[in-house]
Amino acid sequence: MHAPEHIRNLRGEAMTDPLNTDVSLTAQVKENGLIISGKSRALSALDRLCGNALDLVNPYLEKSIEKRRATKDMEVAAILSLSRATSQLIESDQLLLERAAQKQVNKLLREQHNRDEVARAAYDYLKVEPWFESDTDPGEINPDWMNRFEAHAENASTVEMQHLWGKILAGEIMHPGDFSLSTLRTVSEIDHVTALLFQKYASICINAKSLPQKNAESSEFNDLLALQDAGLITEVGGFWQDEIPLAEKGVLRYPIEAPDPTQSYLVIAELRSAESQKCGIPIAMLTRQGSELARIIPKDAYAAAIRLAAAIDDQCKSISVVRGQIHSNGRFTTLAQAEVIKAAPPPPAA
Repeated sequence: MHAPEHIRNLRGEAMTDPLNTDVSLTAQVKENGLIISGKSRALSALDRLCGNALDLVNPYLEKSIEKRRATKDMEVAAILSLSRATSQLIESDQLLLERAAQKQVNKLLREQHNRDEVARAAYDYLKVEPWFESDTDPGEINPDWMNRFEAHAENASTVEMQHLWGKILAGEIMHPGDFSLSTLRTVSEIDHVTALLFQKYASICINAKSLPQKNAESSEFNDLLALQDAGLITEVGGFWQDEIPLAEKGVLRYPIEAPDPTQSYLVIAELRSAESQKCGIPIAMLTRQGSELARIIPKDAYAAAIRLAAAIDDQCKSISVVRGQIHSNGRFTTLAQAEVIKAAPPPPAA
């Protein structure tokens, strides 16, 4: 039986581009999957988790994965996991042997199922990301990193955590070194509720490390404290400010870039003091672990702009946000009419 096309892509086998009769062996991304070099971080990492990369995407094999692994692992698991003294006891108790073997097999199956789901999430993420590996790519993720990752991935039993670990693996495949061992440890210690909270707040950061703080309601304050306890953010409820120098006295112009540059926003604020040369934005700071995780979370530039406006409201006469495009040179081009968040007060009567 021939492997599916997208598996042949993973293996780096020659493939005919439907839009071109040339045979491609280089690293590319196509709509129907990944085409990557033979020495591939993706193939190596996914095969490491699954034991067989073919299991990941071949629908005809999916139903038999656990059964085949159970048959193969049962005797090995029973022998390796039990001490000599326990083995002697078991020889005289067949029921105990069966129970111990079944428990070990169930544990192995559960861990392998979790690894498979993490690998599948990573594969799905890689399919839609614009990346490729070069022919000179070293082909493997750092083995120590992969050892730690595998140990954590096999314990990810909820869909939310499996997807998070999958995104981390995909990010490491695309950009080796993006995720430190300390970040892996931090993620392993949080639950799916905390992971969802972090995704909510990381998506509205105004840059790589800054989350504007406003006069938070108790529920939000408790959320941020939970993230601080998890080691993902710091300075919650503190007095830390990001001091932004102003190109024009009394006017803040703060761009917030979106994944799609044409969906970026510019916050324009007229400060109460017309002579101000800087604006202090009260913020909570993402930790190193939080900053690394934030790289794989899509940013909501509009929501970030609105949050910034709320954080500086008491310093401003007026605030508006405008959608536009941020160019590579930093220039901002307006693409839509400005939205007034806070209107300037009317001038005093004569």
